[in-house]
Amino acid sequence: MDNSNYNAYACCNPPASEVAQLPPLIEFKYAKTKTQVFTHRSFSDKPKAIFEDSSDDIAPDNEVLESVGDSALDLAVSSLIRNKYPGLRVGPHAVSSHLFLRVYKS
Repeated sequence: MDNSNYNAYACCNPPASEVAQLPPLIEFKYAKTKTQVFTHRSFSDKPKAIFEDSSDDIAPDNEVLESVGDSALDLAVSSLIRNKYPGLRVGPHAVSSHLFLRVYKS
């Protein structure tokens, strides 16, 4: 197999023309929030199996924000489906919402 054209960093260096088409990043009011948004859990070197951070050493990672965002997206999708199909029963509504979110998040 010829791997001479393989570039492991291709995903990290998209062409400038593609980057120019992306919307600008939002402005953050607080630097602390910006740091939290862009900090992955693995960066903090905290144990993976802890239940809760101590109050004097809360990890500044984006896990909580991701969870809140997922919940907000779930609520928005459920509301849209409920408004579009008011007679939809709970079971089909849950399946529709799940399928939509699975496609959207992938």
